[in-house]
Amino acid sequence: MSTRKATAAPSPVAQYRYSVQWSPEDQEFVATVLEFPSLSWLDEDQFEALRGVERLVSDVIDELTQSGEPVRNPLRAKPLVAGSTFECPRATREASD
Repeated sequence: MSTRKATAAPSPVAQYRYSVQWSPEDQEFVATVLEFPSLSWLDEDQFEALRGVERLVSDVIDELTQSGEPVRNPLRAKPLVAGSTFECPRATREASD
């Protein structure tokens, strides 16, 4: 018998890859989504920037669906395989020593 709780699948919007970074030029946080490179959202609060771009992605998906256009699929993370090796830039390795 499993003790894991059944969880609902994440919404399609939540499956995309988002990034939130500080923009020195705009003096605000900018949120972007990898699968939709033309979309971004600026906000003074990093969490609101993320929420804004998620709402924008949702609206774009709705518009694409209604117009019969294809919707980009979320990129899937490749599972890690035991024994995998990763290349790390020298500067990063030296900083951690």
